This record gives sequence, structure tokens and C-alpha cells, in this order.
Amino acid sequence: LAALAYAILASAMPRAGGKLTIATDTVHLDAAGAERLGIERAGTYAILSVADTGTGMDQQTQNRIFEPFFTTKEVGKGSGLGLATAYGIAKQHGGAIAVESAENEGSTFRVYLPRVEGLDIEEPGPTEDDQVSVDGPETVLLVEDEDMVREVAVRALEAHGYTVLTASHPVEAEHVYAQHHEEIELLITDIVMPGYNGRELYFRLNMRDPALKVLFMSGYAEQALGDDGSTTLGGFFLHKPFTPSDLLARVRQLLDA
Repeated sequence: LAALAYAILASAMPRAGGKLTIATDTVHLDAAGAERLGIERAGTYAILSVADTGTGMDQQTQNRIFEPFFTTKEVGKGSGLGLATAYGIAKQHGGAIAVESAENEGSTFRVYLPRVEGLDIEEPGPTEDDQVSVDGPETVLLVEDEDMVREVAVRALEAHGYTVLTASHPVEAEHVYAQHHEEIELLITDIVMPGYNGRELYFRLNMRDPALKVLFMSGYAEQALGDDGSTTLGGFFLHKPFTPSDLLARVRQLLDA
């Protein structure tokens, strides 16, 4: 929920001042209510609502806010992926995001997620995987256009011994690879990025080094995966949002494969 709220609030009130209200609630949606929100099933849903007194949006903007790469920010100020990612997370968990807004009157976002009750959660015991080291001396190339995601991944990898070269878009990645191709053993790349995407980047680099391994990342599973739930490029896939432990385990698994 915190990740969703962060994405929603990234540019709510660009100028100083204003009021931000975050609240939670539950609601029971009947079939008609669920259909209206684009939710497949009726039932009880938890709601995270975020309201601001910012600039608001006209209807034309509201119709496009969840499109990947659509943004009203200046060039270089945002990728237009924050709300699209939040929307994708909600949909993949059987929920939805609704928005109410008017120009100069602020906006209210409501995130609907299925409520689950009566689960007995047991703390997992140690497994064989817990004893496997995720440390490594290898050099990896990380390509990610979202600064926050890139910084978290770099910190996690470097803390476990990896040398991390970074790029914020595919063109920059090609330049970095040209300078360090003999050192790089793994490409870690987002799939959905401005310009050409992570798949195309991997194809280009793979032509130079057929042995190059790849770890794809994306918040858009339906765009990244085939019908059988696997990528078609022979590499691993890491779904966003992920934890540092998830990333480290996949990296080590792939390098050792």
C-alpha cells in the first residue's frame, strides 16, 4: 500500500502548501459495483484513499493518467510510469484504482484491493535456500529508468559484493556496455522504458556477446510474459515490486545456472 501511495502522490502538489489526506476503509461491492470499477468479482474490498488539494485534472487528462509514459510533467521531470505501475499492481491483485478530480479542486485516488480474512499465517522455518550465499564478485549492468528502483537495487547488489554499472535508458546502456563489455556477466533490465525497450536492448547486446545472461524486470506481467508464464528469451523474469532478497536470489541463481 505504501508503494501505491508513493506513486500516486509523486506530483500531487508541486507548489508549497495544501492538504494531503490518506485514509483506509472497507466496502462491499455487489456485481454492478465491481463491474463499474472494472473488478471481476463482487465481495469485500479494502480501500486506500489519497486526497490532495492540488491542481487537479481535466477529464481529458484523467482518461489517460494510467497509460505508460503519459505524463504532464516537463521533459526530464518524470517518466509517466508511476501511476501506470500502481494501476498494474492493483489489477494484478484483483483490484482497481478509481480517481475523482476537477481542475483547481484537487484529486482523490481510491485503491481497491480484495480483503482476505481468516488466514492463519505461520512464520516460515529455515530452508535449504536460506543457507545459500547470494554474494558475488561479478560485474552486472543495471538498466532502470526509475531512480528509486535503480538506487535500491544498486545498494542491495553492492552490499553483497557485486560491481554494478548503471544506465537510466537503453541508449546509455549501450554506451556503458561498449566500454565494459569484457567485464559484464549479467544484464539486469526493465522491460518497459522510453525509446526502445529492454527486450530490444538485450537482443542488441546479445548479438555482441551470445553468452550474456539477462534478468528482466517489469510491473506489467501481461506484457512481459508469454501465455505459459515464462519469458520467450531464455532469461529469468522478476516482477515489480520486488524485495532486495528477491533480486539477490534471482541474480545469484542466474549467474550460477
